[in-house]
Amino acid sequence: MKIMLRTWNITPKQNIELDPNDSSSLDAVTRQLPNGYYSTFRTYDACRRVLGLKAHLRRLYDPVTSPDVSASFLRRKLAQVLEHFAPDEARVRLIMTKQGKVYVVVEPLKLLSDEVYENGVCVETTQIHRDSPRLKSTAFISASDSQRKHIAKEGMFEALLVKSGKILEGMTSNFFYIKDNILYTAQRDILLGVTRRNVIHLARAGAWR
Repeated sequence: MKIMLRTWNITPKQNIELDPNDSSSLDAVTRQLPNGYYSTFRTYDACRRVLGLKAHLRRLYDPVTSPDVSASFLRRKLAQVLEHFAPDEARVRLIMTKQGKVYVVVEPLKLLSDEVYENGVCVETTQIHRDSPRLKSTAFISASDSQRKHIAKEGMFEALLVKSGKILEGMTSNFFYIKDNILYTAQRDILLGVTRRNVIHLARAGAWR
C-alpha cells in the first residue's frame, strides 16, 4: 500500500495520529494548526539520519517558553514515526505552536528530476516578506498562500523575496549567486537556514569549486 502524508501530535504520553481535513501537502496541514514555528527537512539512510537535526530542533525550541516535550523526547518519537516510511526516505515538517504543542507531518520524499539540475528552473520575484525573518513562523505560510498558488498556476518553481532591489531568499529556499568566482548570499532580513549554513561551510572549505 502506498504511504501518503501523515500527521501526529506528539504528547508526553503518546503519538496521536491526526486526520486533517486537507492532507494534500505539508503546507495544507500547517495552515490548519495553531500558529507557531516550524522546520522542514529530508531524511537519509532509510529514514535513520537527518542532516543538522540539532539545528532544526533549536529553531523550534528557542522561541517557546514551555514546550510539551523535551528535544531528546521528540528525537525518540520522531524515530518511531519515521519507521512507518522506511526503507524509503521522507520529507518531514516539525511544528511547535506558541503554546508548546508539537506536531510532526511526514510525506514520502519526492526527489527533483535530473532536468531541474541540468537546465535550471523558472522563478519570479515578489515583494512579500517575513515579519520576523530570524524566526521560521508558520504565519508566513498562510500570509504567502496567494503567492504560492500563483507560482504553481504559472508553472514557476519558486518566488524570490526582494527588498530594496536586492534578492534576499526564496520563499522555501536560500539564495546564492557567484560573481568573479566568489559565492554571495544575503546576511540581513533573511531566515538563517540550516542548509544555508552548510553551504557556507562547504564553500569556505573550498568544496564547491
